[in-house]
Amino acid sequence: MEREAGLADGGFSNPGVITMRRSLPQPVSMDFPALSSFVGDAGEGGGAGKAPSSGTKALLIRTALLALRLLAGFCALYPASTWSQGGNGVANPLDGSSGYSNFSPGNTYDPYNRTPQYVRMDQPLGTEGRLDDEFDFRLPIVGRMRVEGFYDDNVLNTGILKKGSFGTFIQPWFFLPFHYRSLTAGLGYSFRGNVYENVPQNNYVDNYVNAFSDVRFDHRNRLSLNGSLSYAHDPLGTQFVQGDASLLLKNPNEWQSQSFGALYRYGAEGAKGLLEFRFDYMNRYYQNNPEFTRGRSLNQYNVGGAFYYRVLPKTSLLFEINESFSDYLNPLPNGISQTNNQLRVLGGVTWRATAKTTGILKAGVLVKEFDEPAQGLGANGQPRPTFDAAVLWQPRSIDTVRVGAVMITNESNYLGGAVNNQTYSVMWNHQWLPKLSSNIYANAMENSYTGSDRTDKGYMLGVGVYYPLQRWLTSGLQYTYTDRSSTLEQYSFTRNLVILNLQMNF
Repeated sequence: MEREAGLADGGFSNPGVITMRRSLPQPVSMDFPALSSFVGDAGEGGGAGKAPSSGTKALLIRTALLALRLLAGFCALYPASTWSQGGNGVANPLDGSSGYSNFSPGNTYDPYNRTPQYVRMDQPLGTEGRLDDEFDFRLPIVGRMRVEGFYDDNVLNTGILKKGSFGTFIQPWFFLPFHYRSLTAGLGYSFRGNVYENVPQNNYVDNYVNAFSDVRFDHRNRLSLNGSLSYAHDPLGTQFVQGDASLLLKNPNEWQSQSFGALYRYGAEGAKGLLEFRFDYMNRYYQNNPEFTRGRSLNQYNVGGAFYYRVLPKTSLLFEINESFSDYLNPLPNGISQTNNQLRVLGGVTWRATAKTTGILKAGVLVKEFDEPAQGLGANGQPRPTFDAAVLWQPRSIDTVRVGAVMITNESNYLGGAVNNQTYSVMWNHQWLPKLSSNIYANAMENSYTGSDRTDKGYMLGVGVYYPLQRWLTSGLQYTYTDRSSTLEQYSFTRNLVILNLQMNF
């Protein structure tokens, strides 16, 4: 398992300028009459409400709307990757596929991976903190501090000249929530630092700032915005510095990333149909080690939508289409550009059949076309199968099982071209005693690189035990074993990782 808590774990992800009205004292009507009967008419009490008559209430309304405008401006000026950037230092054991297809389960968020999980497969991990969906003024600031001591017997993911090290990881995380009537918003900051005793070249300090807002205009219309700014790194032995190359560098590849995302939903609660429209922008600019990072900086735009049709009270069919354009700013050292368009069309079903089972299954086709035909190396623009699946099953209150599967094609982190990724994962959480819990997790992956004889296969097994010392303090002990075999021997490795951690929530 990639011991890298510095990469994000998914959350509010993915600059443009958002223009907001100066004031919205009345409910904003965004109805489409032709769809009204289909997406539902009955209100759910979530609208903005009428303008209050009293001066005090009017002042509160104006203050809230001003805060929303300021937040939107912040998102436009200072965006970046997810406000919940990896609260879990052991990393997400169920996300073994990164956009660059390097088997390091620690890479729980990757801007190149365009297959977001609809059912979060990484929670809980025992010591992981949790935020409720609705924030209020009872807690003006939410925070947690995670401290870990660990031993990693293969810090650089190499098959030969393995370097082991004890280390210390620290992550304070703060989140300022705001909730008023139909408006929910927040601003977060996370700092991560890692020190390896025997491999100091892999030490790092990462910083993340994140913001989001969510507003219900009325019972059918809802808009969510998010933005973030990251100063982070790729650990040695991952992404473009794998195998023998990881022994050459004196420090990791460092990058700056910004992102902005908008999601608009149209449809009333309980209506037959629901429409979603999404736009995301992300950039990542590498700052050092040009011999490895040249050609990897990019701007990425994603546009998509989904339509859900309810066939049973808690079951809906879905149709989804997404297109992304990845503009790489420079060619790779071999002169090849990774710039490409990707179209993904899927159909499937999502359900909450009982209180015990929730899931989503999607399958379809993916077409990836590089600007330079040679980049696809025989597969450029050809349809390929793709799917997402995530199921959460809770047979008893003390047991939770999560199962996930993903097939996706992304840009390669190797010689250029594409890589076809498949990842399958499972996790079982069990509460043995009121203050003693555990989880067991495993995943398997296969990454096949086009135009190359390189194919990586691997698996990861892990177990964790957690015990709360106080209501606000939880301890955990985790062990993970990772094994990757490759047709190119230098990319094969095994790894053992032991982590003792404390998490304080306040």
